[in-house]
Amino acid sequence: WGLIPAMRMEGPDTSKSAAGRLAIEAVWLPSCLLPQTGAEWEAVDESSANVTLQIGGESATLTIAVGPDGRLLRAMISRWGVLPEGGPPAYIPFQLEVEEEREFEGYRIPAAVRTGWWIRPDYYFEFFKATVLEARFQ
Repeated sequence: WGLIPAMRMEGPDTSKSAAGRLAIEAVWLPSCLLPQTGAEWEAVDESSANVTLQIGGESATLTIAVGPDGRLLRAMISRWGVLPEGGPPAYIPFQLEVEEEREFEGYRIPAAVRTGWWIRPDYYFEFFKATVLEARFQ
């Protein structure tokens, strides 16, 4: 509710991590993924593409995967962070997995998601699940 901060961090590492988070959250505002807004698209294969966004001086590239019906399946990015075992910050694979899409005000967006870090190829750390019940676009 904005009364007591749960966490407060600042600095270049926090800004780099926040740019990656903002990029992956772009799936909830599809209009910011349009070329007219500066997004640059490149096909990877028949079911995925890379989209590069410029966020606060940082270049962030998402890999978007879609199903045969065009439904968004996942978005992945190399996001700046720190491994749980410590060490210096580094780019770590970060993923948003879409469980359900719904339409709100003419936009089809992820309505149920899971997100997490691929710490190692055999270790996925899921830390966030969400269900969107309402979305308003202005």
